[in-house]
Amino acid sequence: MAKTPPKAPAFIAAGVLLAAPISASFEGLRTHPNPDPASPKLEEVCYGDTEVPMRVYTPADCKAMLVARQQRDYAPAVLKCVPGFADARRVHAFAASIDFAYNAGVKAFCKSRMARAFNAGNWKAGCEGFRGYYVTANGKAFRGLVMRREAERATCLESVR
Repeated sequence: MAKTPPKAPAFIAAGVLLAAPISASFEGLRTHPNPDPASPKLEEVCYGDTEVPMRVYTPADCKAMLVARQQRDYAPAVLKCVPGFADARRVHAFAASIDFAYNAGVKAFCKSRMARAFNAGNWKAGCEGFRGYYVTANGKAFRGLVMRREAERATCLESVR
Protein backbone atom coordinates (compact mmCIF):
# COMPACT_ATOMS: atom_id res chain seq x y z
CA MET A 1 0.00 0.00 0.00
CA ALA A 2 1.13 3.55 -0.68
CA LYS A 3 1.96 5.95 2.12
CA THR A 4 -0.73 8.38 3.21
CA PRO A 5 -0.24 11.67 1.29
CA PRO A 6 1.30 14.57 3.28
CA LYS A 7 -1.92 16.65 3.31
CA ALA A 8 -3.93 13.70 4.57
CA PRO A 9 -5.34 15.37 7.73
CA ALA A 10 -7.23 17.97 5.67
CA PHE A 11 -8.60 15.35 3.26
CA ILE A 12 -9.49 13.04 6.11
CA ALA A 13 -11.40 15.80 7.91
CA ALA A 14 -13.26 16.75 4.72
CA GLY A 15 -14.12 13.14 3.92
CA VAL A 16 -15.36 12.39 7.44
CA LEU A 17 -17.42 15.59 7.46
CA LEU A 18 -19.39 14.09 4.54
CA ALA A 19 -19.21 10.42 5.59
CA ALA A 20 -20.32 10.63 9.23
CA PRO A 21 -23.87 11.81 8.45
CA ILE A 22 -24.30 8.99 5.93
CA SER A 23 -23.11 6.45 8.49
CA ALA A 24 -25.27 7.97 11.22
CA SER A 25 -28.41 7.94 9.09
CA PHE A 26 -28.05 4.30 8.09
CA GLU A 27 -26.68 2.91 11.34
CA GLY A 28 -29.26 4.70 13.47
CA LEU A 29 -28.59 5.99 16.96
CA ARG A 30 -28.82 3.53 19.82
CA THR A 31 -27.62 4.96 23.12
CA HIS A 32 -28.05 1.56 24.82
CA PRO A 33 -26.30 -1.65 23.68
CA ASN A 34 -28.33 -3.79 21.26
CA PRO A 35 -27.71 -6.96 19.22
CA ASP A 36 -26.08 -6.28 15.84
CA PRO A 37 -28.68 -7.11 13.14
CA ALA A 38 -26.06 -8.80 10.95
CA SER A 39 -24.38 -10.68 13.82
CA PRO A 40 -26.90 -11.14 16.66
CA LYS A 41 -24.25 -12.62 18.99
CA LEU A 42 -22.41 -9.28 18.79
CA GLU A 43 -23.60 -6.15 20.57
CA GLU A 44 -23.42 -2.64 19.14
CA VAL A 45 -24.07 0.81 20.52
CA CYS A 46 -24.35 4.36 19.20
CA TYR A 47 -23.89 4.23 15.42
CA GLY A 48 -23.12 0.54 15.06
CA ASP A 49 -19.94 0.58 17.13
CA THR A 50 -18.93 -2.85 18.38
CA GLU A 51 -15.49 -1.95 19.72
CA VAL A 52 -16.33 0.30 22.68
CA PRO A 53 -17.49 -0.58 26.18
CA MET A 54 -21.12 -1.64 26.02
CA ARG A 55 -22.82 0.92 28.24
CA VAL A 56 -25.25 3.84 27.92
CA TYR A 57 -23.95 6.85 25.95
CA THR A 58 -25.39 10.30 25.25
CA PRO A 59 -26.19 11.28 21.66
CA ALA A 60 -23.30 13.78 21.80
CA ASP A 61 -20.93 11.01 22.97
CA CYS A 62 -22.09 8.83 20.09
CA LYS A 63 -21.58 11.53 17.47
CA ALA A 64 -18.09 12.32 18.78
CA MET A 65 -17.17 8.62 18.83
CA LEU A 66 -18.36 8.13 15.24
CA VAL A 67 -16.33 11.06 13.92
CA ALA A 68 -13.25 10.11 15.94
CA ARG A 69 -13.46 6.47 14.85
CA GLN A 70 -13.82 7.37 11.18
CA GLN A 71 -10.94 9.85 11.40
CA ARG A 72 -8.66 7.43 13.24
CA ASP A 73 -9.52 3.97 11.91
CA TYR A 74 -11.31 4.24 8.58
CA ALA A 75 -10.40 7.35 6.57
CA PRO A 76 -6.60 6.89 6.76
CA ALA A 77 -6.89 3.22 5.76
CA VAL A 78 -9.21 4.04 2.84
CA LEU A 79 -6.85 6.81 1.72
CA LYS A 80 -3.93 4.35 1.76
CA CYS A 81 -5.91 1.94 -0.43
CA VAL A 82 -6.79 4.69 -2.91
CA PRO A 83 -4.21 7.50 -2.77
CA GLY A 84 -6.07 9.29 -5.59
CA PHE A 85 -8.68 10.38 -3.05
CA ALA A 86 -6.19 13.04 -1.95
CA ASP A 87 -7.44 15.17 -4.85
CA ALA A 88 -10.06 17.63 -3.58
CA ARG A 89 -12.24 16.79 -6.60
CA ARG A 90 -12.60 13.25 -5.20
CA VAL A 91 -13.80 14.11 -1.67
CA HIS A 92 -17.30 12.73 -2.30
CA ALA A 93 -15.91 9.42 -3.59
CA PHE A 94 -13.66 9.35 -0.52
CA ALA A 95 -16.62 9.98 1.80
CA ALA A 96 -18.70 7.23 0.19
CA SER A 97 -15.75 4.87 0.56
CA ILE A 98 -15.27 5.78 4.24
CA ASP A 99 -18.92 4.94 4.88
CA PHE A 100 -18.60 1.65 3.00
CA ALA A 101 -15.49 0.73 5.00
CA TYR A 102 -17.23 1.66 8.25
CA ASN A 103 -20.08 -0.68 7.34
CA ALA A 104 -18.31 -3.57 5.59
CA GLY A 105 -14.72 -3.21 6.81
CA VAL A 106 -11.52 -1.70 5.49
CA LYS A 107 -10.32 -5.01 4.02
CA ALA A 108 -13.59 -5.38 2.11
CA PHE A 109 -13.18 -1.89 0.69
CA CYS A 110 -9.52 -2.33 -0.25
CA LYS A 111 -10.34 -5.55 -2.14
CA SER A 112 -13.53 -4.15 -3.69
CA ARG A 113 -14.33 -3.48 -7.30
CA MET A 114 -14.70 0.18 -6.31
CA ALA A 115 -11.12 0.47 -5.05
CA ARG A 116 -9.80 -1.34 -8.14
CA ALA A 117 -11.67 1.03 -10.45
CA PHE A 118 -10.62 4.14 -8.50
CA ASN A 119 -6.97 3.06 -8.57
CA ALA A 120 -7.24 2.50 -12.33
CA GLY A 121 -8.48 6.07 -12.69
CA ASN A 122 -12.00 5.01 -13.63
CA TRP A 123 -13.91 7.13 -11.14
CA LYS A 124 -17.38 6.66 -12.65
CA ALA A 125 -17.05 2.86 -12.67
CA GLY A 126 -15.81 3.00 -9.08
CA CYS A 127 -18.90 4.95 -8.06
CA GLU A 128 -21.19 2.60 -9.96
CA GLY A 129 -19.53 -0.30 -8.17
CA PHE A 130 -21.28 0.56 -4.91
CA ARG A 131 -24.60 -0.51 -6.37
CA GLY A 132 -25.47 -3.96 -5.06
CA TYR A 133 -22.09 -4.61 -3.39
CA TYR A 134 -22.14 -6.23 0.07
CA VAL A 135 -25.90 -5.96 0.55
CA THR A 136 -26.37 -9.29 2.31
CA ALA A 137 -25.58 -10.62 5.77
CA ASN A 138 -25.88 -14.27 6.71
CA GLY A 139 -27.17 -14.98 3.19
CA LYS A 140 -30.06 -12.55 3.53
CA ALA A 141 -30.42 -9.33 1.51
CA PHE A 142 -31.01 -6.27 3.69
CA ARG A 143 -33.11 -3.46 2.22
CA GLY A 144 -31.20 -1.00 4.39
CA LEU A 145 -27.90 -2.11 2.86
CA VAL A 146 -29.31 -1.76 -0.66
CA MET A 147 -30.42 1.77 0.19
CA ARG A 148 -27.08 2.55 1.83
CA ARG A 149 -25.12 1.46 -1.26
CA GLU A 150 -27.37 3.63 -3.42
CA ALA A 151 -26.67 6.59 -1.12
CA GLU A 152 -22.93 5.88 -1.30
CA ARG A 153 -23.15 5.67 -5.08
CA ALA A 154 -25.03 8.97 -5.30
CA THR A 155 -22.53 10.68 -2.97
CA CYS A 156 -19.62 9.24 -4.92
CA LEU A 157 -20.98 10.43 -8.26
CA GLU A 158 -20.67 14.02 -7.00
CA SER A 159 -16.94 13.49 -7.59
CA VAL A 160 -17.36 12.77 -11.30
CA ARG A 161 -19.82 15.47 -12.31
